[in-house]
Amino acid sequence: MKRKAVSSDNKGMSPWQRILEQPQCRGHFVQLYDNGSIALAENVALYLKEGLRQGDAVLVIATPENWQGIFQELVHSGADIPQMLETNQLVVLDASETLANLLVDGQPDWGKMEEMAARWMRLARPTRSGGGFRAYGEIVNLLWKARQFAAAVRLEQLWNRLLEHSSFSLYCSYAIDLFDSSIPASAVEGILGTHSHLLPTGGSGNLKLAVILAIHDVMGPDAAAVWSTAKKAPSAVIMPDAEAMILGVRANVPEHADQILSRCRYHHQVLSAA
Repeated sequence: MKRKAVSSDNKGMSPWQRILEQPQCRGHFVQLYDNGSIALAENVALYLKEGLRQGDAVLVIATPENWQGIFQELVHSGADIPQMLETNQLVVLDASETLANLLVDGQPDWGKMEEMAARWMRLARPTRSGGGFRAYGEIVNLLWKARQFAAAVRLEQLWNRLLEHSSFSLYCSYAIDLFDSSIPASAVEGILGTHSHLLPTGGSGNLKLAVILAIHDVMGPDAAAVWSTAKKAPSAVIMPDAEAMILGVRANVPEHADQILSRCRYHHQVLSAA
C-alpha cells in the first residue's frame, strides 16, 4: 500500500501528532501498542523525522524488528537515513545489548545509566548550533515482556532523573494489550506514572466508540453509572479519552472488566475493519 510522506506541515494533524512533531523539552512520552501495530512505526517515524529535519541529534534504542518498521516509515517520508547515520546525526543501538550494559545484579543501575547516557550524547551530533536531542527507546519493554515490572519502573525513573538535568525529550513504547485484563493494573499504573503523556494506542479514532458500545453491551441500564466511573483514569498522566476509559474500567470496575474489555476488543476490530 502506498504511503504518504510525513510532512513538516502540521495542518490536519491531531494534537498528539503535534506533540510528537514539536515535543516539549524534558517531555517523556509512552505508547502502548499491539504486536505488529503499524501505528507505533508511524508515530516514532514522525517524532524522529521532524527532529532530524530540524537538525537535532537523534538516538534510537530498538529491537531489530521494530527498527525495520521505523526505518521503512522514515524512508517513505523522504529522510536520507544512510547520510544521517554516516554523520552520526542519527545513532541506532540494539535494545537487548543496551539493556545488558545497564544492569547490575539484574537491576537498572544509575551509575551505568549516567555513564552510557553521557556517551550517547557525545556520539549523536546535531547538525545545527544549539540543536536539540531526541531519544526513542524500548529497553523498558524488554523488562516488561520478561515480567520484571519493578525493574521497568526503576529504569523509567532513571530516565526521568536524566531528563531533570538534560534538555532532551524521550519517547518509550510497550507491547501492552489494553484489552487484556490479565495484565496487572498496578504494573500498568506504575509505568504510566513515570511519563508525562500517554499517546493514542492506534490511529483509527474508533477506540472511544468501541468502549462506549462495550459498556452498554455488558451493563445495559447501569451503563451510565459505569460510564461515569470508568472516566476516572487511575493515573495523572495526560492521555486520550479512550485510553483513560479503558484504564478506568480496569481500575474502577474490575468485577466487569473482563466482559467489557472483551466486548471492546470485538467492537474495535469491527469498527477498524469497516
